[in-house]
Amino acid sequence: MFCLHSSLEEEDVLLILTSKALMKNVILLNEKYQRCSFYIDATFKLMNNGFVLLTLGTETINHNFLLIACAISAHENTNSYKQFLLSIKNGYKSIFNFTWQPTFVVSDAADSISNSLETVFPNIAHIRCFFHASKAVKDKMTRWKDLEEKKLLKENLGLINYGMRLLHQTTSDENFMDLWKLIEKEWSSKLPKAFLKYFDKNFVENRKKLRWNRMNYLGLNLTNNGIERLHGDLKATYTEKKKLKINEFLLVCSKFIRDYSIDYEEKVTSSIEKSIAVWKKAFLLLENKERGPFYNIKDDCALFIKKKRKVSDLIERKR
Repeated sequence: MFCLHSSLEEEDVLLILTSKALMKNVILLNEKYQRCSFYIDATFKLMNNGFVLLTLGTETINHNFLLIACAISAHENTNSYKQFLLSIKNGYKSIFNFTWQPTFVVSDAADSISNSLETVFPNIAHIRCFFHASKAVKDKMTRWKDLEEKKLLKENLGLINYGMRLLHQTTSDENFMDLWKLIEKEWSSKLPKAFLKYFDKNFVENRKKLRWNRMNYLGLNLTNNGIERLHGDLKATYTEKKKLKINEFLLVCSKFIRDYSIDYEEKVTSSIEKSIAVWKKAFLLLENKERGPFYNIKDDCALFIKKKRKVSDLIERKR
């Protein structure tokens, strides 16, 4: 692990942390697919001083998320994201002599991210995370003031979700608008006019600023699910859902980055081999091709739960 950028001013702390192995993920994927993209987000409740962790990563064509860098920041604002992106972009040039030119970025609808992208990557396609787009609509419905209309929206939540998923799958702007006309006609007979007006303003008219349909990026994940899982892993495994002092969190980051810097192919291959071995053994046991301690698995499991026996006791009994 090394620090790509550090700013220790009292009101503007920013520490950008990464490793060469993590940064190489982008170069390798660019060589393989002839294009690269990234996902960016922030997570909170990690440090007791209120600092946030900015995270940035990419993914393979099989939707395997790969971390690139993270940053401990005093704020989640435009300047923080701008410095975060600029430092990584300049780092690729100075360390690897590689020009980082991502095709698109996926994020939530935060203005701080949008504004920073306009400066660092002015020509990039900025796609709104589909999960966050759906969540924004659900949150709006939860805050809906008219109680009768709110009940109507709740009753038709499945219809709304289905329509959004169809729009999300469109691969061109023309297809998006043609489909929206059909969906709008269907919704107008079942949903409040105020909701259609809200959706049209925020998700149709605003689609060129923050796209949330797939366009020509088929095969790639257009949600931040990978980065959200990383945040969950960090909190559950590394901090144990505790808020840490910044010096303690730096130690956690060191281990976190080291673990995620392990060669991805090596880590995945080894885990697959172990999984196959376990499932083969389970299959043989269940097919009665190899007698084992769980030969009559249904009865034994019921007995195990009922008497709360240890596995060792259960194995000894079968012998």
